[in-house]
Amino acid sequence: MADESISKRLQKSILVYSTLAIMVMSVIIAAASILPLYSSLKKNQQRNLLFALKTRTFAIDEYLSRTKDIALQIASRTRVRQMLEAYNRGEVTLDEFANFSHPILTDALKQSQELAGINRLDRKGKLVVQVGLAIPEEFWLIPLTEIDKKISSTQDFTSAHPQAVIWPAPITLSGASYLLVGAPIINPQGMRVGTDIVLFKLSRLQQIVEDYTGLGETGETILGTVHKQQVQLFFPLRGNRGDVIESLPQRAVIDRAIAKAIRKETGILFPKESPVIAYSPINDSNWGIVISMDSQELYAPVRRQMVIIGSVIFILIAIGIRGMVLILRPLTGKMIIHADELERLLQEKTVALQRANEELELRVEKRTKQLRREIAERQQAQAEFDHIFNLSIDLLCIANINGYFQRLNPAFTKTLGYTNEELLAKPFVEFVHPEDRATTLAEIQKLATGVVTFNFENRYCCKDGSYRWLAWTTVPVLPQGLLYATARDITDRKQAEAETKQLNEILEQRVAERTAQLQALNQDLQTEIQVRIAAEVALQKSLEEIQDLYNKAPCGYHSLDENGIFVAINDTELTWLGYTKDEVIDKLRFPDLLTAESVPTFETNFTLFKQQGWMRDLEFELVRKDGTILPVLLNATAINDANGNYVMSRSTLFDISDRKQVEEALRKSEEQLQAILDNSPAPISLIDTQDKYLLINRAYEKLFQVTRQQLLNQSLYKIWPDEVADALATNNRKVLETGKSLKIEEVVPQEDGMHTYISIKFPLFDGTGAPYAVCGISTDITERKRIEEALRLSEERLQLALAGSGDGLWDWNITTGEVYLSPRWIEMLGYDLDDLSGHLSTWERLIHPEDWPWVMQVLNAHLEDSTSAYVFDYRMLTKSGAWKWIGNYGKVVARDQNGKPLRMTGTHKDISDRKRAEEAITKLNQELQSRAAQLEATNKELDSFSYSVSHDLRAPLRHINGFVTALAQQLSGSGALTNPKVVHYIQVIQDSSSKMGQLIDGLLTLSRLGRRQLAKEPVNVATLVETAIALVKSQTAEGVECSIEFEVGNLPTVMGDAALLQQVFSNLIDNAVKFSRDRHPARITIGTLEDGTLFVRDNGVGFNMQYADQLFAPFQRLHSQKAFEGTGIGLAIVQRIIHRHGGTIWAQSQLENGATFYFKLS
Repeated sequence: MADESISKRLQKSILVYSTLAIMVMSVIIAAASILPLYSSLKKNQQRNLLFALKTRTFAIDEYLSRTKDIALQIASRTRVRQMLEAYNRGEVTLDEFANFSHPILTDALKQSQELAGINRLDRKGKLVVQVGLAIPEEFWLIPLTEIDKKISSTQDFTSAHPQAVIWPAPITLSGASYLLVGAPIINPQGMRVGTDIVLFKLSRLQQIVEDYTGLGETGETILGTVHKQQVQLFFPLRGNRGDVIESLPQRAVIDRAIAKAIRKETGILFPKESPVIAYSPINDSNWGIVISMDSQELYAPVRRQMVIIGSVIFILIAIGIRGMVLILRPLTGKMIIHADELERLLQEKTVALQRANEELELRVEKRTKQLRREIAERQQAQAEFDHIFNLSIDLLCIANINGYFQRLNPAFTKTLGYTNEELLAKPFVEFVHPEDRATTLAEIQKLATGVVTFNFENRYCCKDGSYRWLAWTTVPVLPQGLLYATARDITDRKQAEAETKQLNEILEQRVAERTAQLQALNQDLQTEIQVRIAAEVALQKSLEEIQDLYNKAPCGYHSLDENGIFVAINDTELTWLGYTKDEVIDKLRFPDLLTAESVPTFETNFTLFKQQGWMRDLEFELVRKDGTILPVLLNATAINDANGNYVMSRSTLFDISDRKQVEEALRKSEEQLQAILDNSPAPISLIDTQDKYLLINRAYEKLFQVTRQQLLNQSLYKIWPDEVADALATNNRKVLETGKSLKIEEVVPQEDGMHTYISIKFPLFDGTGAPYAVCGISTDITERKRIEEALRLSEERLQLALAGSGDGLWDWNITTGEVYLSPRWIEMLGYDLDDLSGHLSTWERLIHPEDWPWVMQVLNAHLEDSTSAYVFDYRMLTKSGAWKWIGNYGKVVARDQNGKPLRMTGTHKDISDRKRAEEAITKLNQELQSRAAQLEATNKELDSFSYSVSHDLRAPLRHINGFVTALAQQLSGSGALTNPKVVHYIQVIQDSSSKMGQLIDGLLTLSRLGRRQLAKEPVNVATLVETAIALVKSQTAEGVECSIEFEVGNLPTVMGDAALLQQVFSNLIDNAVKFSRDRHPARITIGTLEDGTLFVRDNGVGFNMQYADQLFAPFQRLHSQKAFEGTGIGLAIVQRIIHRHGGTIWAQSQLENGATFYFKLS
């Protein structure tokens, strides 16, 4: 019992642990498999959302392009534009223009149900015509401003390339929303002569936005822009169709997405608590589009798939566990019950397993070798596939169902010109021609359902801007979400088809002409037959007459069997050829009667004729029996049996000898015309609608150093530089579009530079009235243009001079009283250009009443005698009502033979600032006169002070000197002078009083310098320096003179007061000698710098530049009295004299390295 209990517990433990182990392993494997799959499915849903966004973006782009095209078509009507130009020039009245334009614009309004209103503005932005719903003036500004910006920034903004402008956001009128489009009205010169403001209903745009196909229950399309720095949504959100809700929780995220889209960004936002939002810009506009979709709904298919997969995995795990339990339960029981037997069996099995393992190893080794061979073969196959993929001349690619290329062969980049990375970076639909995108998207939708595409054709944009036609064969592999496609470049075939179509149209036209002729003949024949049928008794006679008509018809008839042998021929053709029926029928083949040149034409076309059953307008040359040549035109139809096999032909021949004669006459006429053209001195050319040369004359060859053989059938772009060819081709298109003769200036290069020609260009028309070429006759006007340019530059310089001076210009026609007033003349008085009329009375009305009499007097005097100056200042009335001072300068520039003045011109200058300055100067002069009176009083006080100093201070000094002298004599008599101290004290008193006297003299000198009148005259500086040196030498102690070296340079003659300037040089040279006396030798240099600055330099003790500001202050000394004597007044006197002469003085020095004093006179 114990053994049985242990066995059961062991069995239960094995089952439980095995089940848990299997369950854990299954869960880990399932999680590792499901998580990457979940991430991949989410990304796939995001790509689907972006694809839906692109689809709606393309639809809105097409809608906006169509509105612009409609607006430009309305604005481009030539008759209305010409009438508007006439109105702008004042040739028609506003009512006349409105009456003319209103029916045309009303008709344009009725052409499209989307149009709601049209406002036509003139070039100044003034409303001239309004049709339909009125557009408030507040909405005109942005279209006008943006159009003018485009015109100013675009070099090729002409009537052939206008651009429309869309209002930044829909506008609301009478409770309804509309789109506003501005279209410029451009004349052939590229100037805007007016503007159409066109109002479009938004029903179609709203349908695009409200199309929720593929967006589920919560998805919605949002269209908006940034206007006045705020995001504005155009239509209400899906759940709030009554109004645009501004307070939604996701509104901030939507605004951010719109702002990113307007910055030309494309992407997806994943806010934490908001829907998933995809955004993209709208091309050629300031709009952004957003698709918002609840993340729960967006990823709902992913979650459903994950639930299904999880459920399946869970069921499989449960089934597996249950199966393992069922398998393990009997096994464990048997294992426990038959443990010994199992051990024995285990040993046997072990031996058997070892043998099986050996066999398995052998099989594994064999299988490994086999796998290696298979891998090598697969690698070789892959290499061969890659080799074929890369070398294929067809365009091969692998793309995903979401619209992106995955892999491309080199033929793609070679054909389209893009790099592999550029093609992989963007959805392939962006490379498709806009006109083919809708059909391409529809084809992708079919591919998404598993339908294989064969020979689907569309156009792809190359990197150089051209388009290539591609024919696609595509196989979808839906489980992988991939498209395997091959494309063939069929551009050449498409071009050939277009050319074939054109040739077929020409051929059909000729067939129609010939058929009409045959129908006329057949009608006559039928009429004749019906008349003959009416008489049964004359049936045989009628048949004979019909046969006679066949034989004697004005054209030849014959029939050929399958080998080209004649089986029937009428008499007319036999007569032409000179043969009999017996000589021709069943004996001759049609080629036997042809010239050698015509036989290949027959052999080639006869085989094709038997296949297609008809032949039209083939020309052959027949050889008559007498050897002469007969030119004929052949038409034929085939007669087939019931099985469709060829039996014989029915051929009609027309004698075209007359036509050939006409062609020969035409050829001679062309030769004569060419002779006339070649003898014309003007270069003449004929260019077809494809910009290829058809004809040039000899003057053209000689002028441009080319030959006819070089130019004929050659494009302008192979002959001329691209910019010249563009200009010539554009001018030719203008002639072809207008259908009229135009006079055009053209500039082309020649050996000696660029030449300007005036070309008369006119269209040539074919028999249908369609233009097929442009003829140009040119005259070289380079020299005239040079003269005109010189005149223009002269006028431009005059205008620039006037603009630089700020003057206004006036020009008076004295005979008519008309006056031209320049814009600056009008603006100077604050008026607008339309405020003042161009008449003399306007000027007279603006003159100040007080100035009017004398102004008229000056004017009349100048009109009588031009030597009397017409220059004066007067006041004129401004728009604000104030009076402005104006300087008027004029002159009579034209008189008749009797001396009567005819024309007078001049300028106006605003002199308000000058007048204000004169008033300020007058006021300042008054203040200066007051100050001068004050200075004069002060000078008198200074004179009084000088007298006091001279008299009152000197008297005590004289007393001191006198008493000190008397005291010295008294003490000398008493013997007291033997005491050194007494002698010292007396000497100090005498020296101090002497120095005090010197200071008083210096102070008086300094004071007199400020009041003394300058006596300016030419002064020779060299003479002043010689005098100062002589004076210094005379004052220098004997024995020292030889140690001073004076160096005097070239000195100028200056204007100044000679006595005062002598004082300057004396003081400066004396100072230089004093402070250099301990130098051996002392060197004193007097000279002049290049700018006229005078200087005195010494090699003395110098001074510290830190105290240079004290150098010229009175009584200031930089050295001690003991070392160098002096009063400290000398340099102050020098500075005062220099300043009186309007000059400046300064010094430079270093201690123990001398000093230099510089001064400059005015």
